[in-house]
Amino acid sequence: MGRGRALFIQAWHFLATLKKRCAAFAHFQETQAELTSLRQEVQALKEESRIDNLTKLPNERAFYELAQRSFAEATRENFEIVSAMSGHPLKAIAIFAIDIDNFKKVNDEFGGHEAGNKVLVNIADAMRETFHRTVDVRARLHGDELAALICEDGDKIFEVAEKMAENLRAAIERRAPNAHEKIGTASIGVAIIIPIASDVEYIADALKRADDAAYTSKGEGRNRVHIMDSNGIIYPSRLNPDYAVISGTRPTHGNPAPQAAPFSPAG
Repeated sequence: MGRGRALFIQAWHFLATLKKRCAAFAHFQETQAELTSLRQEVQALKEESRIDNLTKLPNERAFYELAQRSFAEATRENFEIVSAMSGHPLKAIAIFAIDIDNFKKVNDEFGGHEAGNKVLVNIADAMRETFHRTVDVRARLHGDELAALICEDGDKIFEVAEKMAENLRAAIERRAPNAHEKIGTASIGVAIIIPIASDVEYIADALKRADDAAYTSKGEGRNRVHIMDSNGIIYPSRLNPDYAVISGTRPTHGNPAPQAAPFSPAG
C-alpha cells in the first residue's frame, strides 16, 4: 500500500470519526434542549397549580407558601431585634380576610354564574390595585373568600393596614353591581400579628382572627372594615365616619392606634 493511499485511509477514518462525534454532539445538544424545554414545562405546570384559574391570583396553597415565608422572615427579624435590644420596632403582619357581600344575590339577580365570576375578577383587580408592592401577598382562597397579607413595622402596622383595607373596600364598592344594596361589596376583616412562628397551623389561626373581624363587619351592616389587634380586641375602622359603632371601642383620629403585641394562638 502506497504512502498516499495510507494517508487517504487515515484521513477517511478521521473524518468518519469526526462525523460520528459531531452527530453525537448534535444529539447531545438536542437532548439538552429537550430537557430544558421539559424543565420549563414542569415549572410552568407547577406555577399553574398555584394560580386560581378565574382571577389569576395565587390560590390557597400558594397563599400559605407565601405567608410562611413572610412569617418566617418577620419572626427571624424579631428574634434579632429582641436579642440585640436595639429598641427598633418589632415586625408585624396584617392579614386581610375579604368576604363578598350577598354573593348569592349576585348570581340570582345579575345574570347567574357569569355575573359572579365577573365580581370575583373585579375584586381581584381591586386587590392588585391596593396590594401592589412586591412584598404584598394577595390570593383567592376558595369560593367567595379572598385574603391578603402585608408586613410593616409594629408601630405603623395599624394605620397602614387600616388605610389599605379602606382603600380596598372603596375600590370594590366602585366595581360592585349594586353597592347601594350592598350586593357585590365586601366585608373586610384585618388581624394584626406580631409573629413568633411560621407553621401552617399558626398562620391558619391568624387567618381565622381576620375572618372573625370580617364576620363582625358583615354583622354590623356589611361593606365595612373591622380590625382585630393582637390582643383580640376588634375595632371598626376610624377612616369612615359613616360607620355606626354598635359594639367595641372605636379609636378616634386624635388617639394612638392600638399597640400590637406578640400573637400566641388560643389553646
